[in-house]
Amino acid sequence: MSLILKALAESEPSKIIVNDGATTLTASSLNQQISIMANWLNKQQLSSVALLADNNLLWLIVDLACLKLNLVLIPVPAFFSAEQQKHVLNDSGAELLLTDGTEQTSGIVNFNAKRLKATSVPLPKNCAKITYTSGTTGNPKGVCLSLEQMEAVASSIADVAKEAGVNTHLCLLPLAVLLENIGGIYTPLLAGIKIELRPLSQLGFTNTGLNDINVLIQTLNECQPESFILVPQMLPIFIEIALQSPPPDNLKLIALGGGKTATETLQKAIKLGLPIYEGYGLSECASVVAMNRPSSNRPGSVGKVLPHVQVQIAQDGEISINGNSMLGYLGSSGHDGKITTGDIGHMDKQDYLYIEGRKKNTIITGMGRNVAPEWVESELMASGYFDQVMVYGDEQIGINALLVLNELVEKKLVENDLVGIKTSTDIERELKTTINKVNNKLPDYARIQSFELSLPFTNNELTPNGRLRRQQILNNRASFLRQNELAN
Repeated sequence: MSLILKALAESEPSKIIVNDGATTLTASSLNQQISIMANWLNKQQLSSVALLADNNLLWLIVDLACLKLNLVLIPVPAFFSAEQQKHVLNDSGAELLLTDGTEQTSGIVNFNAKRLKATSVPLPKNCAKITYTSGTTGNPKGVCLSLEQMEAVASSIADVAKEAGVNTHLCLLPLAVLLENIGGIYTPLLAGIKIELRPLSQLGFTNTGLNDINVLIQTLNECQPESFILVPQMLPIFIEIALQSPPPDNLKLIALGGGKTATETLQKAIKLGLPIYEGYGLSECASVVAMNRPSSNRPGSVGKVLPHVQVQIAQDGEISINGNSMLGYLGSSGHDGKITTGDIGHMDKQDYLYIEGRKKNTIITGMGRNVAPEWVESELMASGYFDQVMVYGDEQIGINALLVLNELVEKKLVENDLVGIKTSTDIERELKTTINKVNNKLPDYARIQSFELSLPFTNNELTPNGRLRRQQILNNRASFLRQNELAN
């Protein structure tokens, strides 16, 4: 039996384990609902299940029922584009898709079930979950993980949560995000922590971010969580909330991960009394690799490496991780156990790990999604509107684009200077329409948030084969871009 289900089975039967705002389940009733769902799934005679659902009891119960039956679960993120979701279903060989709905009932949960025309996909031995990265290209990669690997991470985080004295956890991130799946479901079940589940709409969030801070505050007041997980883009929201009223005394642990946080923002949050503990991880290692904790917290670092992994730093600063690595990418021939992360960092004399940036071009957004600029650039060029484009950004400034108009469009320009090009109102409107069309083809997390027009890139800004010298382009236009950022 899995450690997670064993811990649940050994819990006090009357202890409240999960609450979704409408229904409260004790350990005994949750075990019963898992068994009912497992019996239903078992009758379907399948080996893999895809799940596309909100943060609710359906997600929780299906996930745990699949663990019980040794079925492969494939979470389908709602924040993926329709094309990416289709890719996940086709690529994974999922035999059944479960979604929120009312066509079927199993125990207390209602859902829709759709049989899929699955193709046989070879899976690594002991694969329990295929989690899809947000993808540095249009097609996300499937990361194959075993139950043992996920439980190793959950056990390490459970030790941190116990040290902090956490008794209630609120799931703020989508459960399809591996970090919340492990940190928000598996960890609480191992540590005997109550799980508070709410649909994302009741948290004030959509796939693109926060829409209603008042709804979020209302839910926080209702749930009174002692812990939750944030990504960097969400931290300013909680700083704003803390400015309105001091954080409640019962708030003990805010785990922050998924990208680099500006030091100034972090210091402001800590000064306001938010119990922030930064961490670091990646899907290929079943999520968390390092984390600060109450007994060893060094703001600015991502904490010390957790006991289930080992970290090495190469001469060029690139971080590699051994132990608890994925079974492999879906469709690959396996994995040798070492993860080369592409992240640059260092460790201090007290063994705190610091992340400095990315070795390559991948943009990590404030919501922790990975975006290859080449992907977005190809969509821009496909519009037929530009001769050259360059996409850049990070957690703080979002995704931006430098655009060189093609000759036909350039003839409409009314003014230009040595660095940038200014356009008439009509041209600006036309540009925004074009960008909107491109954005509609992209998932929310990869959309262009701002753009600037540019003179053509020069020979010293391009490699001999025409590739962009990205840093050179940014350096040459730094003053211009800074002025426009201030103007905006």
